[in-house]
Amino acid sequence: MEGNADTDLQPWPGFKNYFQFKRQEDDKQKFQCKLCLPVVKLISASSSSPSNLTTHIKVSPSQTLGFDLTDAVKVSLCGMVFCFLFGGQHVDIDTDSSEDDIPMDFTEVASFLDQAEESEVMYHLPHHHRCACHTLNLIASKDVEAAESDKTFKAVSRAAFGKCQAIFNKQSRSSLASDTVKEKLGRLLVVPNSTRWNSVYQALECITSLEEKQEGIFDALCDTLEMPSFRQTELTFIKEFCEVMKPVCQALDILQGEKTASLGFLLPTITCLREKLHDKKISGNLRYCVSLVDALLAGISKRFGRLFQDNDYILASILHPRFKLSWIKCTEDKQKAVTLFKELVTSSQSEGSSDESEHRSSEEDNDEKGFFDSLATVGKTTSINEADRFIAQEPTSTASMLDQRFLKPLFIKYNTALPASAAVERLFSIGGQIFVPNRANISDANFERQLLLKVNKGLITYL
Repeated sequence: MEGNADTDLQPWPGFKNYFQFKRQEDDKQKFQCKLCLPVVKLISASSSSPSNLTTHIKVSPSQTLGFDLTDAVKVSLCGMVFCFLFGGQHVDIDTDSSEDDIPMDFTEVASFLDQAEESEVMYHLPHHHRCACHTLNLIASKDVEAAESDKTFKAVSRAAFGKCQAIFNKQSRSSLASDTVKEKLGRLLVVPNSTRWNSVYQALECITSLEEKQEGIFDALCDTLEMPSFRQTELTFIKEFCEVMKPVCQALDILQGEKTASLGFLLPTITCLREKLHDKKISGNLRYCVSLVDALLAGISKRFGRLFQDNDYILASILHPRFKLSWIKCTEDKQKAVTLFKELVTSSQSEGSSDESEHRSSEEDNDEKGFFDSLATVGKTTSINEADRFIAQEPTSTASMLDQRFLKPLFIKYNTALPASAAVERLFSIGGQIFVPNRANISDANFERQLLLKVNKGLITYL
């Protein structure tokens, strides 16, 4: 067989990087291992099976190739990925030797990590942001358990939730009970779902709205289903629970939006949520759920408190024209935020000016050098004045940022991130519909194009 016969057996991409075809012997093919050079090793392989070659790669690299820890040979075969790290001293191993006979050279991983810290880093990962919606859900589901320290709240809540869950179970497990619920209420109840964060609130809000429309409607339903009826204290508790949890659910809906929500929404949303909960507490209208409000406020302070000291979050909210400084109530905090904002604008303008001056200096004649330097302060003054005007103006729509010459790049920089992962997860679900087995070999660029088209297919108008 000729020299190009090695194309007959190509079990994985980049096969030629490891083996060179030598000759054909009946139904066998002889290959020379390039990893074993300068030692010449010929490996026999069947035309239909590469098992001998894969075995040889796993146990017989006889020479150190000088790879670093991060260098690896990746071999994809039959849906599996083998990753081999080559290192240590020169070792000659026969193909027939077992893996137990292979000498191993152990190296401290810490030394490689220290070298990585000292070396220059080419790529930097963006700052990690926790999903705000998941954090709010933890507050609403875990932190509220502290409210049960109030014995009255604990007794009433467990009784009310127990009866509600009994009705939900009846409706879900019995078609006859489901028909009865629809006949008595005119609709089916919303059943809580563990995968939907607001489902408990929506289920209890459905009960409250039906009871307000027709008082005593659940007494008749419970009698028909032969279940314990709700007491008035339990119905009052459910109503108060919905009133307290409503702003939490509204905050969840805002933060998991995908058209308007950006990182600048987070701090103003949490600020408004705390104010609404505080107003509920001091209103005097809560009889059973005061401890629930306290638990929510404590959870918000514990999980979101540090974000109000994070400059990235503060600047993202200030740069958003819908909020600016309106969400900061403390005069001292507001002054610190203004100082931080102006420092950002000044430093950004200085970086832009230095790049521009370097470009300009290369074009200047020797006679011009330094003559027009006094004019450079005009741009800096203009940016500061624009920052002052931006702060002085009332909050407005996001579209107004298009007119801000100096602030628009900063807005994009700090508000590109999303406060929650819900929108990204929806994008992943669309990507999963594209990345199906029969399209497993599409390129990254092709995948991105298909994903972009699928997400924006609603913009297509058919003639």
